[in-house]
Amino acid sequence: ACVYFFGTNTTTTTNDIITTTTSTAKEISLAVFMLVQQAMQSGPLKGSNPGYFKRCGSDVAQHALLFLQDITTTSIFFPEKQLLTIERWKNAAAIAAKKNNPPSK
Repeated sequence: ACVYFFGTNTTTTTNDIITTTTSTAKEISLAVFMLVQQAMQSGPLKGSNPGYFKRCGSDVAQHALLFLQDITTTSIFFPEKQLLTIERWKNAAAIAAKKNNPPSK
């Protein structure tokens, strides 16, 4: 079995090592996802709404979209639920980027 993580291929032959490697990959992917979530944070931390691009302006939304596209094209292991969340953020960023609006004041 192979576990791909951050572009490296780690091949193992025992179940214990595979489980440990997979567990470690999951822990690290969760930490990376939390950093991505914080990067997508707009507004105050209280009542936060990551991936809300309606007031940031098209330029910021375009940069966020490129960042999210880069994240999902790497070999970082993200569970399906996290990938769906990132896809929602990408869709919201794409919509905001197309509007060509300045940031709200």
